[in-house]
Amino acid sequence: MWSFLWRGAVGGVLGVFVFVGYAVYRSPISILGLGELPTFLLIGGLSGVLVGAMISFSGRLVRRRLRITYRMILGTIVTSVLIAFYLYLTEGLGDLERFISNSLVLGLTVGGLAAAVARGKKPSKRS
Repeated sequence: MWSFLWRGAVGGVLGVFVFVGYAVYRSPISILGLGELPTFLLIGGLSGVLVGAMISFSGRLVRRRLRITYRMILGTIVTSVLIAFYLYLTEGLGDLERFISNSLVLGLTVGGLAAAVARGKKPSKRS
């Protein structure tokens, strides 16, 4: 269980860095928003922990390790919903197209990477 949680947190933080790199590449002026980086790192880590927990519980529910595609889909959905809730609380809906695209891009980079990294240890063979 702990393996899922810490790997998910690390994946979420790495996903934040990937998203920041994408945002700076897309619009270099966005580097001015790096003052919010600690907040985004905290959100990415917490989101990764939640994704790791969801993957752990889902794996136990089906009684096997989930493939990476299923983990990434689950991580993207969970993180997109969390990010949409956070963006709604901080910015409101505003431009709906921008709101949805930001939620999906953040969900894919943060949640997808967190889910890809969040895998448990291989079951040990006991003789």
